Amino acid sequence: MFGKLVADTQRGFSDPVLYQQPDRCRASLLSSASAWRLKASRTMPRLPHATARAIRGAFLGLLAGLCPLEAMADLRLAPELAASAAAGRFPIAAIVDFEPGDLPALRGQFAPALRDDAPGRERLVHLRERVRQAREGLRGRLITRTGSRARMMRSFDHIPQALIEIEDAAALDALLADPAVRAVMPDHRLEADDLEALPLIGQPTVVNSGVRGDGATIAVIDTGVFHTHADFGACTSPGVPASCRVAASIDIATNDGQQDNPANPHGTNVSAIVANTAPGADLVVLDVFDAAGASSSTIIAAYDWVIANRTTFGIRAVNLSLSVPGIYSASDCGNRFTGFAANGSSLPNQSNPFRLSIDSAAAVGIATVSSAGNDGIKNGLPMPACSANSISVGAVYDSAQGSRSWAAGCTDSITAADLVGCFSNSAAILELLAPGITITAGGHSYSGTSQAAPHVAGAWALVAAAFPTETITQLRTRLLNGGRPVLDTLAGITKPRVDLEGVFPPPANDDFAAAVSLAGPQSTVNTSNRFASREAAEPLHAGANGGLSLWWRWTAPGDGRTTVDLAGSGFDTLLGVYTGSGLANLTTIASNDDVAAGNTTSRTTFTVTSGTTYQIAVDGKAGAWGALNLALNWVAASADLVAQLTASPDPVPVGGAVEYRIGVQNNGPDSARSVSAVLALPAGMNAGPPPPGCAAGMGSVSCTRDLLASGGLAEWAIPVTVTTAGSPSAALTVSSATSDPVTTNNSLTRTIQAILPADLTVSVSSSAGTVPHGSNANFTVTVTNQGPGGAGSVQLQLVVSGLGPVSTWPAGCSATAEGALCVLGTLAPGAAVTLPLSFATTTPGSGRVAATVSAATSDPLATNNSAEATSSVLALADLRLEVGLASPGALVVGDRLALNLAVTNLGPSTASALRVNLLLPAGFTLVAGPIGCASTPSPGCDLGELVQGASVSRVLQLDTLGASAGAYDLGFAATSSALDPPPPATASLRVTLAPAATQPQPIPLAPALGLIVFTITLLVCATRPLASSRRR
Repeated sequence: MFGKLVADTQRGFSDPVLYQQPDRCRASLLSSASAWRLKASRTMPRLPHATARAIRGAFLGLLAGLCPLEAMADLRLAPELAASAAAGRFPIAAIVDFEPGDLPALRGQFAPALRDDAPGRERLVHLRERVRQAREGLRGRLITRTGSRARMMRSFDHIPQALIEIEDAAALDALLADPAVRAVMPDHRLEADDLEALPLIGQPTVVNSGVRGDGATIAVIDTGVFHTHADFGACTSPGVPASCRVAASIDIATNDGQQDNPANPHGTNVSAIVANTAPGADLVVLDVFDAAGASSSTIIAAYDWVIANRTTFGIRAVNLSLSVPGIYSASDCGNRFTGFAANGSSLPNQSNPFRLSIDSAAAVGIATVSSAGNDGIKNGLPMPACSANSISVGAVYDSAQGSRSWAAGCTDSITAADLVGCFSNSAAILELLAPGITITAGGHSYSGTSQAAPHVAGAWALVAAAFPTETITQLRTRLLNGGRPVLDTLAGITKPRVDLEGVFPPPANDDFAAAVSLAGPQSTVNTSNRFASREAAEPLHAGANGGLSLWWRWTAPGDGRTTVDLAGSGFDTLLGVYTGSGLANLTTIASNDDVAAGNTTSRTTFTVTSGTTYQIAVDGKAGAWGALNLALNWVAASADLVAQLTASPDPVPVGGAVEYRIGVQNNGPDSARSVSAVLALPAGMNAGPPPPGCAAGMGSVSCTRDLLASGGLAEWAIPVTVTTAGSPSAALTVSSATSDPVTTNNSLTRTIQAILPADLTVSVSSSAGTVPHGSNANFTVTVTNQGPGGAGSVQLQLVVSGLGPVSTWPAGCSATAEGALCVLGTLAPGAAVTLPLSFATTTPGSGRVAATVSAATSDPLATNNSAEATSSVLALADLRLEVGLASPGALVVGDRLALNLAVTNLGPSTASALRVNLLLPAGFTLVAGPIGCASTPSPGCDLGELVQGASVSRVLQLDTLGASAGAYDLGFAATSSALDPPPPATASLRVTLAPAATQPQPIPLAPALGLIVFTITLLVCATRPLASSRRR
């Protein structure tokens, strides 16, 4: 049979018995190869990569020497497929590699522009043509040799692979006999690798500095995407509107009519992580999953689409958050069943169906980022992550999440940022780590290396957009070198966790603690705040939001003024100047947002103290960044002190106190340090207790102030007692430790007058304590100087109330709203001035005259400077009372008399409490009825108030039932609360009562009336006329 195999080998391995009845050597070799795989999977990860590879080569070389080469020819066939063929399980669907010999080998060395670059188009054309030639050559040979028993079910334009269905062993022999076939592999089923990440990888700082991934596109090969989610913009359909970040959504697997799997929207979550990490990048999402999952062939087809559309969409990387179950070392990943060609040379790694796709994409500048898998294996990776040109990514926590259990034997009891998840696969060939646990994006939360990979894919978009001319190898190196080393304690392997701040390092003085020192009186800096950040406790500079601040530190060489100017900077700046040793204890010294309207750079000038360290922060307003120009200029301090001196009162009486108010005004441009003001006092003046900051010496008072700001004023009030009359002068001198080029205004002299004091007294008297309303009220005011010194500019203030107009104001007096102001001039010691005053009385009440005397001369005794007097103005009424019979005629005992009573007020005042009392003889009774009139307790009428000129009347009725026949005198008297000058207001009325007849007798009317009238007339005339009871 070996001879047949040789022949078959020579004619192309056409013997169908090869798989139905394998010979012993071949079977042993296959068994040994399988055993090697198992052994290697357990041991090789613990060996250095080069050592493991050498052992494996030696082992397989030994097997090759034991068996004829013909028997090893089928090692191009995956063991799984060989076992199926040997058992007669056909048809077989297989991925067939037929890589052309001259496929470009620039894997990772090509750096196309983002879209439509000429080198990229040329390379695609070349690649597509070479793949087409190899594919069509194979297709033609298979048709010739097998008819339709080995047919291409799916082929690709840019990847030298095809999905071929093999119906029987003869067709498989024919396929293996083809010289272009490099490997025949299963069409694997793949699984998604699922289990506050952006700050952990430094994304905010980089994005805030303008690195957003603009122009770069990431291809996500996954379950699809719900493109209408808000994380992708306001998309109505892929690419619509232009702001939609999902540029294309393609179904590579059978179209299921859904954007993503509603029950498990894995692709949406993965795509959203990419989108959030690179907010300026676009996405193309390729759905490779059908109801049964994803297959190798659909993923290869997705790669083929990505390569074909690279320039259309500017695709820079592919994200693969999925894997084939199984763990491989680096060599296993490319060669699960090492074989040798017929000429004795070793075959290249052929077992990985994704290698050619990943390599072909790399050949045109498209990187591949793959998830490391979630099997908890620490000595190998699954496919495609294990592929040489794939960037494999494991998962770390982004924060403490308590204890997390993932599977049997996999629990992270204590979690923290940068802890590698126990489920995350690891190996020496693992390249990067990234946050992948509890990642919420696209409206869903997942954990796993599936979530770690898109963080790296998004980071790739940022780096590729920032360095568009660099190759995959260069960009990969940036990410690896910029990462933060993290130890996987379970694997004992340290790998870099992606860190964009390491790729785009912030300026050296990004943090307060790392502030760059400036030295000397002048300093200039030219730098950029790109990739700077804001610390957690950092203040808002100039009160505005920033986010990209840099710090400098400068110590003042002396007192003076310092200007920090950011003119020429290429962005909207914020400037803050502080003192303090840490962010928690900063004190703002100066700040500025905009120099002026239309000028968004900043400038500030502030006063500095020698030896003080100032912290200077420059930020970009609202996250602005760009070229930063800083100029610092210090000018030595210069002050201009101006002395100020006033004295009050002036003149001052001997023995009295004068207050000197001394002041120092700094009109200079800078603060003055160690300011001193000295007031020299002459003989005859003694300083009182000095105010705070001052000290009294022999004949002087000295006051100090540590610091007097520009424009500031320091003042002190110095009390001084004068002991000698005369014109004493006090002199003030001011100085400071700061330079003062103008000295002519540093001193001042003030002269005052010290005089003997006056003692002014004032008295007010009234000529009468009471004055009737309508009479004049007379007062006398006397001002006397009882002091030893004369009184100058004497004035008398009169306040009058309750009185009418004055008859005439004395000379020197003028009327005021309250009374009068009298200018009395100078009063020598012992002199006096008397002022008579006469006022009309216009209303009853209390009349008051108050007087206050003052003078320009000091009057130490103020208690006798005021006096007042009052006079009561009494109300005055002049009442007239009139009484008469209402019905004249003869009266008999028992008749009721009707009387008319009238009272008139002829006086100037209102008569209050007016009453008319009736003096009735026995037998006469007042009948109640008129308002205010009553018989008890005494007969009379209370008539209330009667104003000047008014009258009041009543009709009274008197009963005479108790009287006897005869003549009677009735008396009447009017009284009020007001004075009523004589004669009094009284009246009387005589009436005669005839006896009552037992039988009515006619009485001649005329004689009777005459008798009654005559009698009444006589009675009235005996007192006063009836018409008036008051003579006027």
